[in-house]
Amino acid sequence: MTNEHKTRIDLATAKEHLKLEHDEDDSIIQNIYLPAAEQEIVGAVTLEYESPFFDDNAVFKIATLLLLSSNYENRKAASLQKQNEVPFALISYIQRLRGDYKKWTLKNSQIE
Repeated sequence: MTNEHKTRIDLATAKEHLKLEHDEDDSIIQNIYLPAAEQEIVGAVTLEYESPFFDDNAVFKIATLLLLSSNYENRKAASLQKQNEVPFALISYIQRLRGDYKKWTLKNSQIE
């Protein structure tokens, strides 16, 4: 795949989180798993995917990385290995992002 998707988290950070040293899955991580995780987290908070609220947001990044690792590690639907559920902390991070986003939106609407 040569059509790389623009994401807020770079491939190197994603691979470091996944503890991957090989390059075999770079394309699928960069073009499918990472954009999907980011879109899922943003979509749980707002419909404004391009919102600058998510830029350099540590809570957004950790939530995205948690979902990325869950999806990557459980990518085989039919497996003899135990499938892990999405980390419980992810719900807490999404709730935090929703609250912070509301505050951020109010603050930024008053500036204009």
